[in-house]
Amino acid sequence: MTAIVELEGVTLVANGQRIVDDISLAVESGEVVALAGPSGSGKTSILRMVLGLVAPTRGVVRLRGKEVSRDGRVLVPPEERGLAMVFQDLALWPHLSVLGNVAFALETRGVPKRDRDLRVSVALERVGLAGFDRRAPATLSGGERQRVAIARALVAASDLMLFDEALASLDLAIEEELLALLDGILREQASAALYVSHEPREARRLARRIAVLERGRLVQLGTPSELLAQPRTSFVRAFSGALAGR
Repeated sequence: MTAIVELEGVTLVANGQRIVDDISLAVESGEVVALAGPSGSGKTSILRMVLGLVAPTRGVVRLRGKEVSRDGRVLVPPEERGLAMVFQDLALWPHLSVLGNVAFALETRGVPKRDRDLRVSVALERVGLAGFDRRAPATLSGGERQRVAIARALVAASDLMLFDEALASLDLAIEEELLALLDGILREQASAALYVSHEPREARRLARRIAVLERGRLVQLGTPSELLAQPRTSFVRAFSGALAGR
């Protein structure tokens, strides 16, 4: 089976520092893989390379079997990669309504208004925001704004969704609601996903496999149960303890 996304020997150097160090990783169709580790471990940099915002200094990024970046060159720009992204800062347009924010990418692709409005309506209903289409982002709660960002990713109808600390800065009750929402959406959509988080509980809830990163290196890749049963380093052992809630 061809991987939806594949990193082969990917290294990223910035200002003389190795941000990502010789990482190889593949995500299959319908699989959710979490990139987990502390701040500065390279998680978001990996997403940026997959998205096409930066090219690896060395190594290859493939999407759907096609090379999209190699050895310092972006071969396919972000807008042509067919990806859906939920950013940590949400990146909502403050001057647009909820409908305008969710429909923006569809409008730029030339999707007819009737089809666009229908897809936006379905996405907003799926995330629990039916009737919010005319609201401005500034009038929404943090959890509601996060739902708008998820709806915007949903209408892209991509086979690969990227999440960068998607539930950061939310209180526990809202985080639990959105974890359940994301879990349901990913199962229904059967989309592959790369989910960046420093929170082990999120990784355990959503991911089939977890890639544990430390200082830019992939120190262990496995299912939550494999990481718990056979941690290879003291760092992974500590992470596994957090996975188990210890």
